[in-house]
Amino acid sequence: MLRIFKDQEGPIHYELLKTGETISTDNYKQQLPNLNDAILEKREQYKKRQHKVIFLDDNVPSHRTKPNGHH
Repeated sequence: MLRIFKDQEGPIHYELLKTGETISTDNYKQQLPNLNDAILEKREQYKKRQHKVIFLDDNVPSHRTKPNGHH
């Protein structure tokens, strides 16, 4: 599965999940620091905002579950 993060200018960061792996709270939380690094590297205008980026999540239930499978 491919997870891609983009903005109005296009793709910023993507990660491939392993075969059979699904999106979980734990791996979602691990990807966010990678996304932050990619934003700061690829979008100079965000550096001027003092690291204030508005992040719109799609509200998929797997992103909102408790970590480690405790639903």
